[in-house]
Amino acid sequence: MASLPTYYVGIPYTKGTGNVTMEVFIDPICPFSKKAYEMTKDLATTLRPSTQDQDGAQFALRYILWLQPYHAQTPLIAKILFAVKSLSPEKFFLALDAVYENRATMFTDAQTASLTQVQMVDRTAQLVSEATGLAKGQIVELAIIQAETLQDLRWHTRYGRQNGVHWSPTFMINGLIVPGADSTWSLDQWVELLTPLLKKGVGAASSPKAGAEKSGHQHQQPQQHQRKEPVPEDVRMEVPQGTEASMPIELPHYRQPQQQQQGQQGEEEEQEGAPKPVVGI
Repeated sequence: MASLPTYYVGIPYTKGTGNVTMEVFIDPICPFSKKAYEMTKDLATTLRPSTQDQDGAQFALRYILWLQPYHAQTPLIAKILFAVKSLSPEKFFLALDAVYENRATMFTDAQTASLTQVQMVDRTAQLVSEATGLAKGQIVELAIIQAETLQDLRWHTRYGRQNGVHWSPTFMINGLIVPGADSTWSLDQWVELLTPLLKKGVGAASSPKAGAEKSGHQHQQPQQHQRKEPVPEDVRMEVPQGTEASMPIELPHYRQPQQQQQGQQGEEEEQEGAPKPVVGI
């Protein structure tokens, strides 16, 4: 029987759980992952203060180390990071910050191509030790000798594979991959997407029965969701004929908003009166 993790796979950046949970799959030396890592940390700072006092509304952020096979050095770097996690979990992000900050000068493919595994481990462990205050020898021993760090790497890899992850970075919201999301999305775009989800989650943790008793009204079933606006062209997906679409996805315009606005009137005139496809999952 395959081994199962003793913890929910991923490294939590925020404390506690949330009704909106973002999981970000990142490679430790990928420049696009670095950009997404910095942006999502800012996102957590932006969203959590506005939701932490609301009943049931909370934003949670987790990271999964997703190693790209065309960077031969990343498994060794990841094992060093997992060693830090085992020794002192609260210092994991200090180690990851140090790796990303020195990525361009220490860890590119060209700079590590001629290094042996021992040299690569020594270079990374020295940097991480200085950033975290942990003993370099302990980090190296745990990363190379102990099976725990390798098991962490396996679980992160397995989690990404079962979810069909390929790109780094990849973003998931409440267990579903956000289609089209990449490192070019700005902080404002993510806030625009996630704020309505957080508002819908207010009171979600409360018991419907308790709420009905408090208000003096019986709990009523919510009305079935109905689409009010057509789905933007840039996020439409084909729906097989004969398939009933339910719970449609609505995403705001993210890609080149000015270009989307240009010619929009002409497109509407051409398609006036014609039914538009509906996105569904």
